[in-house]
This record gives sequence, structure tokens and C-alpha cells, in this order.
Amino acid sequence: MILLARVGRRRHALALMLALLLSACSGDGGGGGGGRGEAGQANANSSTEEADGYRAAEQALEPEAQERAQSVPLTLSDLPDSWQPHEGGVGVIGACLGGDLSALTIVGAAQGKDFQHSGTGRVTSAAQVFATEQMAAEELEILATEVEREEVERCVADLLGRHPDAPEIGADIREISIPPPSGVDETRAWQVAITYHEEGAPFTAYDQMFVLREEDTTAFLMTWSFLTPFNPVLRDEMIAMVASRIVN
Repeated sequence: MILLARVGRRRHALALMLALLLSACSGDGGGGGGGRGEAGQANANSSTEEADGYRAAEQALEPEAQERAQSVPLTLSDLPDSWQPHEGGVGVIGACLGGDLSALTIVGAAQGKDFQHSGTGRVTSAAQVFATEQMAAEELEILATEVEREEVERCVADLLGRHPDAPEIGADIREISIPPPSGVDETRAWQVAITYHEEGAPFTAYDQMFVLREEDTTAFLMTWSFLTPFNPVLRDEMIAMVASRIVN
């Protein structure tokens, strides 16, 4: 009976987490956040509001750069058979990032589709090509500065907490280490541990963002998982696939 009760609580907590995530990504219940470049779109691509202090990069799309960007995001065929397309967003961290990118110019941009596995794991990806290599490096530097702001943790908790059925929510953001993929100039990764205090039994979801830069191109991989961080073996395989597509 105890085991069945725990299973029931976990199913209830998962259903609630998915409802809160959908609300935050779609803007229902006061949630939302427009996000920041492809990072924001990959995390909350259906919303229209902007994070505080965010100024978008200029866009001057070029056919060759656009073709390069579109070749980067993951497709369903890149994932195990148990994965399926889904709509509703993957995470919320991108919707909480500000930063002034107005001095940068994007010449190629692509947003991949969202995929899920049994409701407990989600992934999406995106890519940007900048006018110069220096601009791509500057964008990653600005992103890293933004993620480390204390306000981002509060923003994540607030976005998820605006749903009418939301329990008490806490968010903890930290940079994490991953095996660097071959051939890329820079690799950065962050994880948001989101704790839901539902009926006295806390449950945790993990919102992860991986950013790879090779010369003028930046690729984003976002994952979301329930109870434990995203499968590291599959994560590293996906990162390697994305990395191979931005290496010239």
C-alpha cells in the first residue's frame, strides 16, 4: 500500500509539473516570457513577453548561413524509437534571460521541434549563425552573465508558480560540467533544479541548457526531466550530434 501511494503521488506530481510547464511556456495563468534569441524560443517558443532588460540581436538572414543553421537541430530520427514529437515547450530558463544583444547580428537561425519520452523527458534544440565569430563569442559571454543573476531563479519560480494549482516552488541554478564535445571552441552548461513542495512530499524536475560555439555558430540543446537529471548517456550523444553539425 505504501508503494502504491508513492506511485500515485509521483503520477500526480508529474501531471501537475507538466501542467505548470505548459502554462509557463504558453502564457496561460499569467505565465510566459518571450525568451532570448533561439535559447528563449527553444524554452518558451509560443510566448510573446520579454524578460526584463532583454534587447534582441539584429537579424539579417543570409541564404548560406540560414542553410547552415537549419542543418543543426535534432530531428526525430536522431532519437531512440520511444521518443515522439510534442507541443508545449521544454523548459522555462530561456524565458527568464535578459541581456542586451542589440549590437549583434544574426545571419542564420533555426528552431528545432520539441520531443518527449513518456512525459518524463523532453528535449529541443536550436542554432544561430552570427555575422562574425566575435559576435558569437560575445553572445555566449552575455548569456553566461545572465544565467548567473539571482533574479533568474526567482523568475523561473514565478513563471511556474502563477498557475492556479501551483504548490510552493523553489529553483536552484548552477553551472554543470559535461564532457566537452570534439571540435568546438566553447561549451557551457547550466541546470535548474525546480523543487515542487506538493502535499508535503517534494519532487524535483530538471531544466538543463547546453550551449556549444564553433567559430560564428552557436547551438543550443535544452532538456527537461522528472525526478532525476536527464539521462547523461543520451544527453552526451545528442550533444555530440549537434556539435558535429556546427564544426566546419
